[in-house]
Amino acid sequence: MVEKKYIEILSQQENLTNLQKQQWQAFVAVHRTLLNEHCDFFSSSYHPVTKGHGFRELPARYAMPARMWRHGIQTFLELLRHRLPESLEHMLSFIYDSYSITALLLETVLDLLETWIECLGDLARYRLAIEEADTRDREIWLNTARFWYNQAADLSPNTGRIQHHLAVIAHPNIVQQLFLYSKDLVAATPCKSAETSVLRFFEPLLEYSESRYEETESSFVCAAAILFKRESKVEFEKYSTQFRTTLESYIARSGRGFKSQGPEYAGALFAMIMDFGNDKNTLWMMILDHQQVLKQRCCEEQGIDLEKLPKDFVVQGPKFIDQVKVAYWSNSITGSRLPPPSLSLETNLSSSDEISS
Repeated sequence: MVEKKYIEILSQQENLTNLQKQQWQAFVAVHRTLLNEHCDFFSSSYHPVTKGHGFRELPARYAMPARMWRHGIQTFLELLRHRLPESLEHMLSFIYDSYSITALLLETVLDLLETWIECLGDLARYRLAIEEADTRDREIWLNTARFWYNQAADLSPNTGRIQHHLAVIAHPNIVQQLFLYSKDLVAATPCKSAETSVLRFFEPLLEYSESRYEETESSFVCAAAILFKRESKVEFEKYSTQFRTTLESYIARSGRGFKSQGPEYAGALFAMIMDFGNDKNTLWMMILDHQQVLKQRCCEEQGIDLEKLPKDFVVQGPKFIDQVKVAYWSNSITGSRLPPPSLSLETNLSSSDEISS
């Protein structure tokens, strides 16, 4: 009933301008009630007394976590965000209310742990986005968002959406952003808006690469941008040469800091070689084909139906890595070799396999 009332109010958004303080408070109260109803529902559904009575199936059957986030939190926060600065006080209050209720669910409804962790990361991001004056508070909320998203990534390593969130808040560290966007693109379930976000990330870098960033970092990211956008081979050669010639002195200047950045360069390079998970890339398709073979074998060994495996299930671990090495070098992944290095005389990069070459 509360959710229905909220949707009804929201359908009249054009009338929700220049609201008085009391009207804002009433609107916040409706959402607080809706959140509390959701909280009670989850607490009841997962209470020990209900075990074995079918109640635990209800949240999934009626998509309750998604409904709580969409109707109970996100749409209202977006409404408040578009009415800043007049709505600032109410937005802050609502973020803190939502955060405390979600944190309570994190403690009490462990079956939906991943959902609550991601919600807390999203709420921290909203709080970060509206903090402009106090740099200390910005840093606190940035670290809070990063903390929750890293936990979510540990629990769901094959979900690109989490990497996408981490990439957004990694700004202005462009190498880390490229690494995280790359992880999103090659994830088992990439974020739907990944390509659009990556293009938005690359455009200003190509335009202002010379002035804003360290030469080694900007040349590396710009080289990746040229590959992603299928642009000039001459430009790609220019940026890759800049990167190679400045890398050694950059590592010396970075000192111990390069220990964390080195794997980010390496991870992004792997994604670049596979054309960021493009389904026309032979190498990437060979890896996916082999992954499917291993899934089938895994199911046969454990007596599981392949169709019942989650879509983002990935065979991992040292054994898998060894099998991929053997299959690749014995040329048995798909029964066909990679295309030879491209001899195309075109000015721009023309195909996915040319990028691998």
